[in-house]
Amino acid sequence: MIGIGPGAGGDRRRFWLVLAIVGLWGGCRPPPLAPLPRMGTCSAPLEPPPLGAWTAGPSAPTRRTGGLMMTLTGGRVLFAGGRVGGGDAPCVTDVELFEPATMAWRRLTPLPIAMCSGDGVELDDGRVFVGIQVPGPPSNWRYGEAIFLVYEPSTTLWTEVAHVPAPFNLQRVLPLGGNEVFLAGFDHDSLISAFTWSSNGLTISFPPPRTPYYGVRGVLTSRDRTVTWFLDDTSVLRSPAPDLAPVVIAAARPRESLEYAIVAAQHVIARSAKGWLIWPPSSSMWREIVPPPEHDRTGGLRATLVEGDRVDRVFIARPNRSSTSASILSIPSETWQRIASPHDVDRHFAALPDGRILAVDATGRTTLWSAAATMDLSWHRLAAVPQVLRGASVTPLADGRVLVAGGNVGDYQTSSRAIVVDPLTGAWSETGAMSTPRIHHTATLLADGRVLVAGGTDHNRIVDVTYWRSMTMPRPSDYDEGLIDHETLEVWDPRTGAWSAAGRFPVPLTEQSAVVLRDGRVAFLGGNASRRVPKRMAGGHWSLRYAMWKFSGAMVWDPATERVTDIDATPRRDHVGALVLQDGRVLALGGVPEGNEPAPLDLLQALDPRTNGFATVGTLRVSRASPLAVQLADGTVLIAGGAAGAGAAPRRAGLPIEAWAPTGTSAPALPEFDAPRDPQAARVLADGHVAIAACDRTILWNPATASWARADDLPPDSAGCRIVARGESFLAITPEGCAYELGASKR
Repeated sequence: MIGIGPGAGGDRRRFWLVLAIVGLWGGCRPPPLAPLPRMGTCSAPLEPPPLGAWTAGPSAPTRRTGGLMMTLTGGRVLFAGGRVGGGDAPCVTDVELFEPATMAWRRLTPLPIAMCSGDGVELDDGRVFVGIQVPGPPSNWRYGEAIFLVYEPSTTLWTEVAHVPAPFNLQRVLPLGGNEVFLAGFDHDSLISAFTWSSNGLTISFPPPRTPYYGVRGVLTSRDRTVTWFLDDTSVLRSPAPDLAPVVIAAARPRESLEYAIVAAQHVIARSAKGWLIWPPSSSMWREIVPPPEHDRTGGLRATLVEGDRVDRVFIARPNRSSTSASILSIPSETWQRIASPHDVDRHFAALPDGRILAVDATGRTTLWSAAATMDLSWHRLAAVPQVLRGASVTPLADGRVLVAGGNVGDYQTSSRAIVVDPLTGAWSETGAMSTPRIHHTATLLADGRVLVAGGTDHNRIVDVTYWRSMTMPRPSDYDEGLIDHETLEVWDPRTGAWSAAGRFPVPLTEQSAVVLRDGRVAFLGGNASRRVPKRMAGGHWSLRYAMWKFSGAMVWDPATERVTDIDATPRRDHVGALVLQDGRVLALGGVPEGNEPAPLDLLQALDPRTNGFATVGTLRVSRASPLAVQLADGTVLIAGGAAGAGAAPRRAGLPIEAWAPTGTSAPALPEFDAPRDPQAARVLADGHVAIAACDRTILWNPATASWARADDLPPDSAGCRIVARGESFLAITPEGCAYELGASKR
């Protein structure tokens, strides 16, 4: 064996001799043939479309997180306090009232002190009683004093009526009837502390020594003055009157971590790590219930009563880090109905008398859910199809089928297989193989129905060598530059199912963008070629290091001659967004430039195919790599998605959607909305709406009303799906191999 380490003197010629020997051995073997695609299962149960839909309402005057939202007589909704941002942002004194009769917000007299958090209740005489938790010192900020105010509608004034000194953590403000209020909380030792308030003032309900119960999750009161406490370990304490110490009446099971929601007069819904529980008024024991739809995605738990004083239907919202799922629980039958998902995580909810649900997010955006409303679009399951390899191209064909080509099996086994799939039936067939394995290539549908495949990477060119402890190296034919990317183009003909060569790029290219020009030519924007180059390491041995070789400007391929024209562009970049505009120019958006872990660009350039020249036409509000763009009928371009952050692989982060006007005028700022994390396809529909589809959510833009709406979501297990536009529809293939089509909602 020939050594190349420090003991061998580190001679470079010996290094290349070893490369030649190993490379010849590897070059005699054909690339490993990827296995046949695995057929999908579509094992997830098919759920009916969600009930109802959310529609836009008037925005609340104040932007805030947290605060207090409560429903008053007649369905009016009071919204008070909160923070102007997250974390340690300042608290506010703002108070607003939503009037369902006029569908409008109006400001009320501000609170006399700022309120970060608190609770409140409407008294029998129409006044509003509010408890404000004042933060304690930084070392014990949860335990400050509590200040209690009463709002008099006739005078529109707030009056301080009581306070509890620190250390106290206010949990609930609950009615006892007759304008009497029960105040529940605990001190810094998590010991229960309780008070009652009436026109006579504040009274201690549990005199010292306080009952030593810990982990209070919820408190319930009733008009017969019974007080029930729910503890973290599922214990339940009950007292026949607020001035008597409670006693344990039930314990469902050993300690579990619970989140509680007081939903109506005597009903409590709880979620534990093991399941869902209900505490009915006629029982003295927890009872397990069937979990709600998508229960495995639950995060927090919020609940509100549906339809005023009815106690048989409960709205449950379950926020997590990326979305909020919601359901309505019918208490008599203990069954769930999945409803349309609210638009944002950080929301307050309130029930209106007519059965609608009011939601307000941190930006003040207001939406209302109604069972009578319907979503314009929802996903419909088609059939089980072959699972798509990572990095494969998925190209819709003119006859409704799709061509799936290339991709990786595992980490470094690249496939040259190509199959044609009918998503309606799940039927598929092989259609020859590409001339070389490819991943990160482009596959573009031409005007004549053929598909042009260009560039990409072949990980089979890397050979593992045990002697260098799994160090990788290129084949002998690539020694000069160590390239593992392709410069070849080839065309697939659907009439014959055959592949044929279609020219070459001047340099190997991968991670480029491709669009079809108005005259039938294909423009390639950006991209890079990578190589492995020998480098002498600090210890004296040689290593093959991955390096970026060359970034591309742009190229244009002519189907008549199958020749590629190289176009210079500054800066050279990869991960460029590309869109053909109505005037025939190509808009190049963002991208990642050459450099040492550079950040994405905010650059907007336009390529004129007549002159092969680029011109700067503006900047993005948010720098992006690989953004998605779609042009509306009036010429405005919506820009969505992309990745942010420096490094070789910028992070997908649900970037805000923005607009750009090609006329040179400033496009209006779009209303804030919950943008999809990684949108893959966008289309202008026949009715003028714009649909933007992603694995986590699909949204609609209405240019006439300048408003957003949410379409139905794909199933919860769709992370990592592939979505392509197919006419005015979208086709999605989930990782498990289940095909869905986005179309008009069906019931």
